[in-house]
Amino acid sequence: MNTAAGNDFTTNSFDPRLDHSVAIPGHPYKYRPSFIFQVSWTRAPQIYGRFMSLKETVLPDDPAFKKFPPFMSSSKNWDIIRYADVILFRAEALIELGRFNEALPLINSIRARAGNSLSLLKQTNGNPTSNCFSFKRCII
Repeated sequence: MNTAAGNDFTTNSFDPRLDHSVAIPGHPYKYRPSFIFQVSWTRAPQIYGRFMSLKETVLPDDPAFKKFPPFMSSSKNWDIIRYADVILFRAEALIELGRFNEALPLINSIRARAGNSLSLLKQTNGNPTSNCFSFKRCII
């Protein structure tokens, strides 16, 4: 996404998981519409790009946050297993056992949950942070 057109999050359609997992300049940071992510927070934008992971970071008011430029980030000394991963582990096991009819509702529940998460992705004026496509069309 180096082109200006590729960075137009209001016109182009994006997977909503992007706004849940990637800090995007100009977008709210960690679901706080009044706290806007800045390019200057990344390690070295000229080398690593303008984006940063949201998955391993915490809010600046969290005790784990350390502000030592240019490494404004969180300590990363904990293991994370997402709820969706646990459900998908089970679905994968059921598929391996040939129990497809039991696995499909689990997969669809993850898709529906992702679709419901769009309400978290708002700017201070209530507008969506990005033009996200709907997961409802992905449910089988």
